[in-house]
This record gives sequence, structure tokens and C-alpha cells, in this order.
Amino acid sequence: NIFYDKAPLHDGAVIVRDGKLYAAGCFLPLSTQDIDLNFGTRHRAGLGMSENSDAIVIIVSEETGNIHIAVNGSLRPISAIGNLNKIIKARLIQDEEENNPSSFAKILKLKQKLLSKSNKNSKTEVSKDE
Repeated sequence: NIFYDKAPLHDGAVIVRDGKLYAAGCFLPLSTQDIDLNFGTRHRAGLGMSENSDAIVIIVSEETGNIHIAVNGSLRPISAIGNLNKIIKARLIQDEEENNPSSFAKILKLKQKLLSKSNKNSKTEVSKDE
């Protein structure tokens, strides 16, 4: 519904926090950086938000459908949706590792390590039986 141009929440940003829709129709701080004149208020606001927070801001042009991502005051184009997924996952896992010693990412690494050891042990056992 937010992408329908007649919907009341169409204008403004959507904020997702902890995987849930947190707010919609939000106004963001505008960047004062000199950016390409082809970019409008949406891109300037996305860039401004990334300058003023630790947010990963995804900007979709209403006119062209082109996607950009703004992180730490830097705006870059996304050529494919798969690239966007990779960037977001890498960024979120990196942030989790830096900010939370008991993070989900560290738990995943520990799980992978344990599975790796388990696989090595089972291979050793199998070779003994052969």
C-alpha cells in the first residue's frame, strides 16, 4: 500500500527496525552534500539520514525505479537486487559483530565451527569402520 501513489503513507520514509515496520510517512534530515542534480529530495533525505545515524538507507527512485543505498554519508547505486541483499547482510552481520559480543553472527560462526568439527569426527569414524 505504501507504494501506491494515492495512499496516505506514500510520501515520506518507511522505517524498519528489528525486521518490523516501525514507522511510515516520516520526514528525514536532508543532506547538504553536493550530489548529482538528477537526484531529488528522496535521495538527499536518504543520504542525510545516513549522515545522522547508523542506518542503512535504501532509496528507490519513483521515476526510474533505480535503487541506491546510503551508508555513513555515502551514496552508491545498486545494479541488481541480489547485490542489495549481499550488502545489507554483510553490513548487518559486521555491525552485530562490532556492537554485540553475544551477537547472532557469532552464534552462527560457533555453530559452523561445531558442525565442522562434528563432520571431521564423523568422517574419521567412518574411515575407521571401513
